[in-house]
Order: sequence, then C-alpha cells, then structure tokens
Amino acid sequence: MEKNVTENIEDIERQLQKAKAEVERASLLRDTLIRIVSHDIRGPMSNLKSVISLVREEQVGLEQAKEFMGTIDKGVDHTIQMLEELMEWGRAASANKIDQEEIALDEIINPTIDRLQSHIDRKELSLSVMGDLDTKCVFDRNALKVVMRNLISNAVKFTPKGGSVQVKVEDQGEDISISIIDTGIGISDEMKANLFEMKKDNKRPGTDNEKSSGVGLFITKDLISQNGGAIAVKDNPQGQGTIFIFTLRKA
Repeated sequence: MEKNVTENIEDIERQLQKAKAEVERASLLRDTLIRIVSHDIRGPMSNLKSVISLVREEQVGLEQAKEFMGTIDKGVDHTIQMLEELMEWGRAASANKIDQEEIALDEIINPTIDRLQSHIDRKELSLSVMGDLDTKCVFDRNALKVVMRNLISNAVKFTPKGGSVQVKVEDQGEDISISIIDTGIGISDEMKANLFEMKKDNKRPGTDNEKSSGVGLFITKDLISQNGGAIAVKDNPQGQGTIFIFTLRKA
C-alpha cells in the first residue's frame, strides 16, 4: 500500500514538472514574440510610415524617398527572415509537437547540404562530411532539420570565398556528437558570452553580405535542449574559424 502511494506521488510530481515545463515554454515563446514585435517589427514599420508622411506632405522628392526606401527594404527583409525562423521554431518546439523518433543522420544532413549547394558553389567552398551517416539518433525530425540547417548555413555564411566547411559525426557511446567546423571569420570572446541568447549584437552580415536574423542560434540551442542534447562553441584549433558541436541521443 505504502509503495503504491509513493509511486502515485512520484507520478503526480512528474506530471507537475511536465506541466511546469510546458508553461515555461509557452511563456518563453510569448515573451520572444513580444520582444520581436516591439523592437524589430516596429522599427521598419515606423520608418516606412515616416517616409510615406514626408512624401505625402511633399517634404522630400521622389529620388530622396527612393534612398530611404532602400534602407527600409533591408530592415523589412531582416524582419521577414526573423519571423520565418520564429515560426519554424514555434512549429518545431511546441510542447505538444515534440515527437522524437529514430532518424538516420543521412536523412537530414544530405538534404540540408543539397539545399545549400548553390550557396556553397557560389562561394567556392569545400564542404566535406566525415563519419557514419547511417548512425541513428533519437530526435524530433522537424527540430533536427532546423538545427542542421541553421548550423551548416551559418558556417557557409561566415566562411569567406575558397574556405572549407566540415560536418563531422562521432559515436560517443550512448550519444552522438556532430561538429560543424569552418575556416570562417571566427567569433569574438565577447560575442561567445551571449551567443545563444537573443541579443541584438549577435546579428552580423556574412562574408558575402548575407543577411542574419540574430535568432538562429537561440532557436538552435532551445531545440537541442528540448531533445535532451547540448551545444557548445569553440575556436578552430587549426587556425581561423569556429567549431559548433552538439550532442544527440543514439538510437
């Protein structure tokens, strides 16, 4: 009897912890969206409204208005990219939609590289994959797609023309580690300190002036954490560049 009561209490505690985690995630998503709307969306929209008012009141000419619109256009592009990443995060990270399954790594890594191939070719980068891609992990499929795309596309984005990117898979016993190694521009110690947080300073253009939302690594870390893994970043010991390494549970 006492054993059953103890088991029931433990079961209730587990359910309460799960419910608490779901509430915290909902709160995180809400706060993130509020922050984006209040800062990153309001800025371009306010600028656009100002230009429209100036043109309507004939305080600026058409040519000057076109110059203003060019700046606003960049801000809108950034906002759209950020919203798309947040929407993907919301779909992949919803507490009710985390659906872990056994996934062979080649089902995610190869299609991700294929989608980025034109970008890789344009920058004349050397991209290689090492390790057994037949290895299976336990992860939410949609979340893993977002994670791999964010990390590999970042490596491509911040590596200059003629550089290299490597995806390395290693068996760690109960876990699998995946390293994304590039010969890019690197990350300062100051930026590393807040790299996985949603900070304005984390936003910077790529080596070919590619856009950056500033939220990709924040989303990446959250999805990895929700699937029981961890992520870290360090300098490339072979020279300039960066290594992102994250863990997944092996099937």
